[in-house]
Amino acid sequence: MGLLTALAISICFAAQAPTGSPQQRNVNSCLKGLLDCDLASLTASELSQVAEASKKRNLDKCMEGSPGCDPSRLNPQEATLVARAEKQRNLEKCKAGSSNCDPMLLDADGAKVVAAGIQRRNLEKCLDGSPSCDPVRLTSGEAASVDVARRRRNLEKCTSGSATCDPLLLSPEQAKSVQAAYSRRNLTSCLNGAAACDPLRLDTAELAQVNTEAKRRNVANCKSGLATCNTLGLSPAENTLVQQSLRERNLESCKKGLPSCDPSVLTGPDLAAVAGAYRQRNLRKKRP
Repeated sequence: MGLLTALAISICFAAQAPTGSPQQRNVNSCLKGLLDCDLASLTASELSQVAEASKKRNLDKCMEGSPGCDPSRLNPQEATLVARAEKQRNLEKCKAGSSNCDPMLLDADGAKVVAAGIQRRNLEKCLDGSPSCDPVRLTSGEAASVDVARRRRNLEKCTSGSATCDPLLLSPEQAKSVQAAYSRRNLTSCLNGAAACDPLRLDTAELAQVNTEAKRRNVANCKSGLATCNTLGLSPAENTLVQQSLRERNLESCKKGLPSCDPSVLTGPDLAAVAGAYRQRNLRKKRP
């Protein structure tokens, strides 16, 4: 009824006071609780209207849980509404696991709902292997599920070669599977010439495969003139191919006038090609 009365007074006053007049602007400021409100210039009806607006603002703040709420200004009915809203907000906080939850404000039904949520979130954390898991809160069935999830995660880590693998948690079949995965990774590392290769873990067939790949890689490195070339590991036929590649690279260097050119290995036709390339370079320099 108080709010309806304030609204009626506001409508009546709006009809009486000219819009935009100093008096109306002051009333509006007072209704909004602004600092430029001049209470001394208000009429009795305007003061009543401002008082109702102030009470409504306070009630809104209290309903929202705002720090600006003054509970001493609430009547019993309003205090009941505010308390109900506060309990509902607190229940939502507790259900979400917020640190601002006040368990003392929960009723019996709310406490059960919150406890179930806590139990559910803890189980999820334990299943995910979270450090915040509280194993003491788990039931026997939940503990069994968590143990299965833990062993599954450990198997994945061991299979991928993770340093956090715990081999003591592996069953005999899982240990065989992990060893097979390690052997495959080791073979791949050895075939790629990686530093992680462990040749002692290779069987006879794998070692032969790795040696063949290493020889092929060495020939390719030598033909490309890389510093990793090992000429002592080349067969006569491979050495012939490497020397041919060397002559071809040297011819290109000489034709480009590079300092890596070795004229001592050039043949007669090579020298003619180098001379032709030299003349072409000079012609391009002389052109405007």
